[in-house]
This record gives sequence, structure tokens and C-alpha cells, in this order.
Amino acid sequence: YERPLNLRGRAAAPMMGRHMADHALRPDRVLCSAARRTRGTFAGIIPYLSGDFDALFLRAVYQAGDDGYPTLIRRHGGAERGRRRGGVGVASGGFGR
Repeated sequence: YERPLNLRGRAAAPMMGRHMADHALRPDRVLCSAARRTRGTFAGIIPYLSGDFDALFLRAVYQAGDDGYPTLIRRHGGAERGRRRGGVGVASGGFGR
């Protein structure tokens, strides 16, 4: 939970941010794990996001696992609109384990 983002993750975060910007992927709200490495990933993406959005950092995202994400999204005001169409995005501690 407190592991820092590794070198590969620090390099990948801006690439993900650029990809999101290039494809006009703009979240309304981000649910991000409160884990240290996911906060680091999010920090690398923020400069590429345009417009206003809410960001919540939740331990529950780290603990939910893939099956729990839809419930978290609904609980925090999102609808299941698909991962590529905006809405609520989820960054999990499960990435890159």
C-alpha cells in the first residue's frame, strides 16, 4: 500500500496522460486508490487533463478488486458508461502488482 511508484510507472504516467488528452478522454470524476503508487500515477496524468473534475482518493478502491469497481462507481455517483467514454474512472492498486 505504501510502495512508491517505480521508474517504469513514473515514465508510463505521462504517456497515459498524453493518450487521454489525444483521445479526448476527460473524466467527470476520478476514484483513485489511496495507495502511494496510484497517487503517483495520478499526479503524472493530471497535467494532461483539461476541464474540471472531482478526484477522490479511497482505500476502498485498493481493496475492492475488479468485481467491486462497478459498485464503487455507482456508490460515488457514476453510471456504467464504459471505460473509454468518460464518466468515472478508477485507478487501482491492482495495476502493476
